Amino acid sequence: MISINLMVLVQAAIQIYIVVDIYFGNGETKERAEGWFSLGTTIPVVAIMGVFIFFDVASLSLIGQLLVFHLKLQKEGISTYGFIVRDNKNRRERTKKLNELKVRRQTEIATARENGKTFLALRLAKGGNLREKCGMAWCDPLSLDAEEPNNNNSNGNGNTNSAPASNGHTDDGNEDA
Repeated sequence: MISINLMVLVQAAIQIYIVVDIYFGNGETKERAEGWFSLGTTIPVVAIMGVFIFFDVASLSLIGQLLVFHLKLQKEGISTYGFIVRDNKNRRERTKKLNELKVRRQTEIATARENGKTFLALRLAKGGNLREKCGMAWCDPLSLDAEEPNNNNSNGNGNTNSAPASNGHTDDGNEDA
């Protein structure tokens, strides 16, 4: 990858040098450029060089990204295949979490409607739509990593939305003594 990048960089530098030499040089390159197509003008040569310079810059960009990617993989100590396996595993886990979130959302919406909390039900429904269709997870009151509502999570209230807990216990740090 490094050799390819260097080769393309040298090629682009030479082409830029030729174009600059045609216009600002001592005249030898300009005479050759005028004679290449027997047109008496340098425009076709400069246009062709411009196209090749464009392709060189595009190639440097793409191959440079690939080089950086492989350097990161080397730093992590994994192969390309190892990266693909890890990426596929992460995608499967994310898909599983999204499916669990859909089920949890339907349960939360049904519970909110039963309790007469229509605004919460609307927030849950619209937040889910914005997460799925627009990728706007910050609008969703449910967290992707939250546990099921019936499980005991870290705060002990079993609540997965942003509404306050309704278990009668307030955890404000003050103890009644």
